[in-house]
Amino acid sequence: ADLDEGRQRAETLLQEIRSLQIDNAGAGKMLTISVGVASVVPDRSKSLGKLVAAADAALYRAKEAGRDRVETAAYRAD
Repeated sequence: ADLDEGRQRAETLLQEIRSLQIDNAGAGKMLTISVGVASVVPDRSKSLGKLVAAADAALYRAKEAGRDRVETAAYRAD
């Protein structure tokens, strides 16, 4: 999947979680998710660690931006 498709799938997941209206352990708030999405081509064997790091960085940007959102990371393999 490319980055746009990954973002679209993550947005769908985000909406599905929101629609479940799951109580967050009595905290008075509903359960939310933050998602970091990254995509890379080609040579997966050399790029997997960097891909995971890019997705992780996007996840933390989502959390810093207020949570309950999707952030993407553009990443190009060397």
